[in-house]
Amino acid sequence: MSDRLAAVIPVLDEAASIGDLVRGLRAADACCVFVVDGGSRDGTPDLAADAGATVVREVRRGYGRACLTGAEMAQEGHRHEAVAFLDGDGSCDPADLSRLRDALGTADLVLGRRRARDVEPGAMPLHARLGNDLVSAIITLRTGRRIHDLPPFKVIRAGLLDGLKLDAAGYGWTVQLISRAAADPSARIRAIPVRFLRRRGGLSKVAGQLRASVLAAIAMLCAAWTETAPRPMIAIVAKASRAGHVKTRLIPELGEDGAAALWRASLADTAAVVRAAAAKMRAAPFIIVRAEEVEEVATLLGPGWTPAAQRRPGLGPAIAEAFETAAALGADRRSW
Repeated sequence: MSDRLAAVIPVLDEAASIGDLVRGLRAADACCVFVVDGGSRDGTPDLAADAGATVVREVRRGYGRACLTGAEMAQEGHRHEAVAFLDGDGSCDPADLSRLRDALGTADLVLGRRRARDVEPGAMPLHARLGNDLVSAIITLRTGRRIHDLPPFKVIRAGLLDGLKLDAAGYGWTVQLISRAAADPSARIRAIPVRFLRRRGGLSKVAGQLRASVLAAIAMLCAAWTETAPRPMIAIVAKASRAGHVKTRLIPELGEDGAAALWRASLADTAAVVRAAAAKMRAAPFIIVRAEEVEEVATLLGPGWTPAAQRRPGLGPAIAEAFETAAALGADRRSW
C-alpha cells in the first residue's frame, strides 16, 4: 500500500524535528507527506519542503483544522487509499509507519498505542497520561470497544475517514475520530505498539502549558461524551438482484434479466439516498438480508453498511428483525 498512503503532519514552529521526520516517513515508503503549517516563524515550512514534503499553509488555527486540511489535500490529484496522521515535534518515530500500514491488512483504523515501556522518560507528563487514560476509558465504556490510547500516530483507510464526517477543529479532533470509529460496528480497529519520544525542540502547544492542557482536556472529555452517545439507526430490508426472483410482475415486459437490472438500480439508488440521510443525521445504517445473500448485497451497496442476516422468511419478520438488530447495536429506542 506504500504507493497509496499519505502522511499528514500539522506543525507550528517545529524546525528542530520536521526535516528528519519527513525524511524518515519517505524512507518508510510514505507516498506523499503533507506538512500543514499554521504560521511558523522558525523556518519550518522551508525545512519541510527541502526534505521532500508538500507544504500546505493553513491560516485557520486549530489542530483538527490542520488535520482536515491535510486529509483533503491528500485526496486531490493522486488519491490515496490511506492517510497517516502524526505530530511534527519528533515524538513519533517515522520508522513505525511500516508496521502501522501493514496492520491495515486486517483493519480500517490502526492506532499507534503508547505503552508505558515504549514511552521515553519525560515524553508524556503525568497529567497528560491521566487525561489520556480517562478519555480512553470513557470511549471504552460508552462503545464497548477497548481503547487503550488516544495516540498522535494513527493510520486510517480513506473510505472510513470520509464516512466519519469529522469536523472538530481543535484538540478534540483525535477523540472525535476514535469515538466515531469505535461507535461504528463495521469499523475494524487495531492497536499496534509504537515508540513515543521526547519532543526534539520547541515548546509543546498543550502538555507544556497548564492553561492549554486544561482547555484541551475539557475539549477531549466533551468530545468523548458527545461522540459516543447512542446514534439513531436507519435500515433497509433488501434481497439480492437475482433474475427470476425480484420484480417478478415486470418480467413479462422486461424479462427476467431486465427486471433484475431494474431492482439492482433501484436498490443502489435507495442505498445512496439512505446513506446520505444517515450521514446528515449521524445515523448508523444497516441492512437486513438473507444470510446467503449478504455478500452479494453488501457488494452492491458499498462500504459503511452493517449487514444483519434475516433469520425468518417474509417481510413482516424482516421488519421485526430490523428493530431487534437496532436494539442489539445499541440504538436509543427513541431514535429508530
